[in-house]
Amino acid sequence: MSDPVDSDREDDGEPEWDPSVHRLPVWATIGQALQAIAKEWRALLKAVAVPALGIASVSVFFQRNPEYVEAVLPNSSSFLQDMLQIIPETVVPASVGVLIAISCHRLVILGVDSLPSAWGLFWSGRETRFLGRVFGIVGIALIVLLPLTFLEIPLYNLLGFSLLPPVVLGIPIAGYICARLSLVFPATAISQRPTFADSWRLSRSNGWRLALVMALPYLVLIPLSASLQPGGIALQFLAAFILVLLGLIQIASLSKAFCWFTAEIEPSGVALISLGEWIRKGAPMGVLPWIRSLGLHNSDRGAGE
Repeated sequence: MSDPVDSDREDDGEPEWDPSVHRLPVWATIGQALQAIAKEWRALLKAVAVPALGIASVSVFFQRNPEYVEAVLPNSSSFLQDMLQIIPETVVPASVGVLIAISCHRLVILGVDSLPSAWGLFWSGRETRFLGRVFGIVGIALIVLLPLTFLEIPLYNLLGFSLLPPVVLGIPIAGYICARLSLVFPATAISQRPTFADSWRLSRSNGWRLALVMALPYLVLIPLSASLQPGGIALQFLAAFILVLLGLIQIASLSKAFCWFTAEIEPSGVALISLGEWIRKGAPMGVLPWIRSLGLHNSDRGAGE
């Protein structure tokens, strides 16, 4: 994966940037992602509004019509019924999600002028490769998790009790592996052709930090979204849009992490913010104004802006 940030360090004879000997700044990476979203929110909103509305509509439809398959194909085989349920619930949202992800990645890494379409509707070989990598990641996660589902009964028979299903214990492992491989997504979005091996090699020594960058937006916002699910259709649409929002934060955070991994800068230029300092600066009372006041100095270049 090539460096999206122009640099003349090699001409100066300075050593090449090696992220494996430094620590990815987790909080600063997420903070810079929020800053990027706040800075270009109008262009981002325009680029993702139509795809996001499509995902929200599909999500609400399946929540309110769980028996639609039998109504559409009452006398068909179970295979056709399964396909009619799986394709709209997984393939269609994943394909639309690709459009959102690529728009967000390109906006954060390359700027507004790099957006493929102002309204977020486009498709090419790049998007097909991106979607293929999405299903590749899902397949790898299933390879890790599925064998653990068969251990639950043997472990229960052996121990006589079960604290947690083995598959739950495998989620952190699968999450770590998927995070290590996730750098292929921003690289693909900016028209590079990376492999999973490239991502694994680039993220060495920072795997758990990259996993935290990917997971923290969900850990904060999923409970809020889940609390809105039992409500009426308006709350269900709101919950779906919250999921899109946290997805944008995750995508932007991954973009910033990708730029940190590939840029030839020293991490000392990145503003490391502790949780205590975050609270003392009054962030809970006004997150975006606080982010704008961070003054990240030289870290802007390392974050891909």
